[in-house]
Amino acid sequence: MNKLFLILLIFIINLSFGINEDILLYNAKTTEQKAKVYIKICDSLNNNNQFFGNYSSLALENALKSKNKKLIGISYKLEGISQADSGNYVQALESFNISISYLLDVNDEVTLGEVYNSIGITYYYQGNLQKSAENWEQALRLYLKNNNKSSAAGCYNNIGLLKNAIGDNEQALKNFKKAALILEEQGSKMKLTHLYVNIGIIERDLKNYETAIKYFKKAIYLKNILKDEKGLSIAYNNIAMVYSLQKKFELAEKYFSMAIPLKKTQKDNNGLMLTYINLIDCYIAQEKIDQAIVYGQKGLDLSKHKEYVKNRAYFYKYMSDLYKLKNDTKKAEYYRVRYIHLNDSIEQYQDSLSIQTVLKNTDSLKFKNDKKIPNFKIKSNFNLILTLSVIALLIAILVFILLYKNKK
Repeated sequence: MNKLFLILLIFIINLSFGINEDILLYNAKTTEQKAKVYIKICDSLNNNNQFFGNYSSLALENALKSKNKKLIGISYKLEGISQADSGNYVQALESFNISISYLLDVNDEVTLGEVYNSIGITYYYQGNLQKSAENWEQALRLYLKNNNKSSAAGCYNNIGLLKNAIGDNEQALKNFKKAALILEEQGSKMKLTHLYVNIGIIERDLKNYETAIKYFKKAIYLKNILKDEKGLSIAYNNIAMVYSLQKKFELAEKYFSMAIPLKKTQKDNNGLMLTYINLIDCYIAQEKIDQAIVYGQKGLDLSKHKEYVKNRAYFYKYMSDLYKLKNDTKKAEYYRVRYIHLNDSIEQYQDSLSIQTVLKNTDSLKFKNDKKIPNFKIKSNFNLILTLSVIALLIAILVFILLYKNKK
């Protein structure tokens, strides 16, 4: 029993070291020391954390009092991040520009790169893609100069997304591949899977089908290792679409079918209906009308709820066309009437998806939307750690008392 208590005590005491930042703040005597602690706290928080803005303001307040230019520059950067996250883009840009003036004075190129990156993100939120690109290019130059490869990969990715958004696929591909080279060197599997899918989508759009398949297979390999079921289902659908374009319908069927159980597990009904539609198209191309009807009916069964009403209208249209191909005019008319009736009254359902959305490769688009310009930072939740640490410390004291009594 004593050994068990001792093991528990050691574990809890190790956990309690998360209180370190609180101790640092308590011991900070000068404004410079306090500014450094508040900056450290901000670095440990997500920028959308409810306390991030409070700590960034405290960091700036103490940094200004300390008159330390580097700390002032960093604090204005944090203040700008907080303002941008709140939608105050004009104020954020003002804070970033003040940050740059201080950081240039102390030649802090590492932090300058972070500021230019944040400015790029802010302009992206505003829809000013030209300014966004200019600042990301500036950030990238500083990242490469200071051998900050991880951040450089993020910049290449952001620029790639921006170029893709404006339809410049060649430049998007160039930047994605540069990001991939860095991440391959670093072994960043999760980030690589996202990049491989994005590269595959662009190669497919450029009709470089074999190259697209190569990248989708790379993504599938890594997603299997990472057990990323959501990403795996998206990769399956994308590679299947390439095989469909190549008229390799058996391979397309194989990968679409592999995506179905994953979509069901994720309860991704929109993605599942899209997969059914893609399978139907495969079967129609091969004149396998009976199999197509099976998945048309599955689509109808899945789209019964009000939120899928427009999807349901589309499946009615599909079923009508399928029965026409079978020369079954009675059933074709049955579904045609239902399609017309539902389509005429569909405007009352404001929350459902548009029919045109169902027609698109929403998996590819959805994936790229998931890869929107990332948040400014990815940080741990300091407040949660702090709370748990205090509880752990109290438990540790209790265990110590029990051990002490047990020895007596």
